[in-house]
Amino acid sequence: MRGYLTPGRTGTATLLVLTVLLTILPGRVRGQGSASPMVTVTEIRVEGNSPQTNRSLILISSGLAEGRSYDLAEFTDATGRAIRQLWRLGLFSDIEIWAEQLGGTASRFDAVLIIRVTERPKVGSITFQGNEDLKRRELLEASGLREGGAVGPSTLAQALDRMREKYREEGRLRAQLEHELLYTDADSTLANLVVSIDEGPKVGITDIEVLGNEELSDRQVRSAMETGTGFLFFTRGKYDRRTLEEDKQRIAEAYADRGYWDARVVADSLAYDEDGKDMTVVLTVDEGEQYTLGSITWEGLTVIDSTEVAEVVQSQPGEPYSRAQLEADMQAVNALYFEEGYVYAQLLDQPSFDGRTVHLTMRVREGEPASVAHIFITGNTKTKEHVIRRELLLKPGDRFSNSLFQRSIREVMALNFFANVELDPPPTPTPSGDLDVTIKVTEKPTGQATMGAGYSERDGLIGNLGLSLPNLFGNGQQLDFQWDFGRIRRTISFGFTEPWFLNTPTLVGFNVYSSEFFWTTFYKQKRQGASFRVGRRLRWPDDYFRTSVGYRIEDTSFLDFSSAYNPSEAYDLRRYDWPIRNSSVSWTVSRDSRDRPEFPTKGSANSLRIEVAGGPFGGDEQYVKWDLSQSFFTPAWWNLVMNMRIRAGLVEGYSGYGQSGFVPFQAKYLPGGTSFDGQIRGYENRRVGPKDRDGLEVGGQSMLIFTLEYTFPLAQAQSLYGLFFAEAGNAWLDLGDTDPFDLRRSVGFGLRMFTPMLGLIGFDFAYGFDHFVDGRRQGRWVPHFQFGYQFY
Repeated sequence: MRGYLTPGRTGTATLLVLTVLLTILPGRVRGQGSASPMVTVTEIRVEGNSPQTNRSLILISSGLAEGRSYDLAEFTDATGRAIRQLWRLGLFSDIEIWAEQLGGTASRFDAVLIIRVTERPKVGSITFQGNEDLKRRELLEASGLREGGAVGPSTLAQALDRMREKYREEGRLRAQLEHELLYTDADSTLANLVVSIDEGPKVGITDIEVLGNEELSDRQVRSAMETGTGFLFFTRGKYDRRTLEEDKQRIAEAYADRGYWDARVVADSLAYDEDGKDMTVVLTVDEGEQYTLGSITWEGLTVIDSTEVAEVVQSQPGEPYSRAQLEADMQAVNALYFEEGYVYAQLLDQPSFDGRTVHLTMRVREGEPASVAHIFITGNTKTKEHVIRRELLLKPGDRFSNSLFQRSIREVMALNFFANVELDPPPTPTPSGDLDVTIKVTEKPTGQATMGAGYSERDGLIGNLGLSLPNLFGNGQQLDFQWDFGRIRRTISFGFTEPWFLNTPTLVGFNVYSSEFFWTTFYKQKRQGASFRVGRRLRWPDDYFRTSVGYRIEDTSFLDFSSAYNPSEAYDLRRYDWPIRNSSVSWTVSRDSRDRPEFPTKGSANSLRIEVAGGPFGGDEQYVKWDLSQSFFTPAWWNLVMNMRIRAGLVEGYSGYGQSGFVPFQAKYLPGGTSFDGQIRGYENRRVGPKDRDGLEVGGQSMLIFTLEYTFPLAQAQSLYGLFFAEAGNAWLDLGDTDPFDLRRSVGFGLRMFTPMLGLIGFDFAYGFDHFVDGRRQGRWVPHFQFGYQFY
């Protein structure tokens, strides 16, 4: 096989043309210094090409054409360019262009060009031998080779390198590849490619050894790297050369964070064990000397007071000159300016060195403050624009404030009408220097059908159906319909809420309902009533607070007592003249700073509700009821979010207005399971608390529940989350019996998923430690299914 064309060969081919031309020119023309003669190409011949590479392809690719005239310089450039263009096709191993004179004068003559090519071999078939870890398809994709394609030494070398890289990605760092071209016959350019592979052992990193480090431990150096050693003895680390090179820079940055700005990884090597499967990465570090901070001088501060700067700057003289801390300090000062609307402020750090002591001069270019010129809202296909705008704390014409803007985003997200609320694009400067802000919302289905089902040996089948429209006609109003059904419970309710009454942040709503509850075979409870509430957003103590006042009127009856009903006299419901009327007023104050209504990651939700029944409001029931709920969300390690919840309740009767205090059964606490009164998973619904002599729940006048829960995303885009939790709680006959150490405990795990039609779907499997059978404590697993129920 002939040698392949090199850059030198291209030059030689061009020189052949020049030599022929100078030979055929008359001597007097060459010696007189007159203008170059014109050469007309009358014919172009192509030699050496196979039938598969036709003449037209070569002519078109060369750029040369019959009938075209050139002067000598143009002709030389054209033929040189033709050789380069033909070479780029990758089809030939050798290219020559010759010229033959046909006749003419000293100033003009005709010539025939001969393009002589030697074709590279074409691949007839590609065979891989010895490959087990990688399949033929994977090797072909990695190599870029194809049957019928032309190949040369560089093409094959690059293909083999790509296959080796593919093996390295699979952990086969010592894979060996060799190739052979087998021609089909002596005169053919068609060859079969055979690639022989020795995959070698699968190599993984089991150790990273660091040499020369004193200021950072081996663990601290390794923690700065993406290259790792796997998880315990189950897996081994993956070696990637590019990642390791990036790790060297990460290690240098980790040292710079501690003041060692000259630290470098000066060498790295790989060591294998005897069988070649386990690998140790050896890094040699030159730490250099530590730089310390001498002083910090601020120049240009006029808008922000130096005392404010001192409060956010953590770098102190005498401490290591840390890169990370310096960047954090500059971001903190920038945030102060951004909060005041100085979005164009610039901070420039100018260090000066006194040996290993660094003196910093921080120059501030404050610029001019920016106001909000326009706020554009996009993406709202259903929700009307005024519903979004009324939630924004930042208005056009206001000076830009980052905290107000982020709070505005949070308030829009808290509507729970949108899957996402974001800046798109970032604030855009106008010619005046003010900012145009575009808020992009992504609508989500807000019409929510809810359903749930459950079964217990005692209660039989229970379920519910409902429809909630929290963004009615895009106006932000809420319409609710709920129907509970089953052997023990039948409820129907209808409600409506207007969150911005008369275009003010005033909530107005009402609810009407009717329910029947069958307490096994003993009796039936029937409730009918209506409620009305008015609420308002507050600005004190801060603007996360809200308050509301509600009025409820309700008639309750216990009827259809069976002959088997024989409670103790104190709990005998037959002694009351049913129905009994509840006429009560409630006051609620709440603070909700969660970053999002579903699956929050930070913030808190707290509420206190006080209800007064009877007295000046009439009715038969006389009691005061306090309900306190607190829930705190904090990011934990990895993607875990910790949620700590406390719920406490107390209801007590009082005397006055001609009546003695009366706390009705329905006002008492019946926690357990996923009960509205109080969630204690691991137990059946409404089955935790005091019981009479026959084991029938009588309700508690005090209640206390603690919950510790961790949530984590399983598929965040699909709103699928996992959780595990521990809970403890109980209810007691009255405040005097309350014992915070007498709690029903449980642990468990579960899943949460938000779907457009059903809302929040939940499954929990909890182990309750404190079930009692015949007076003896025993544990038991209890499943819980929930549909359309808000857990937080």
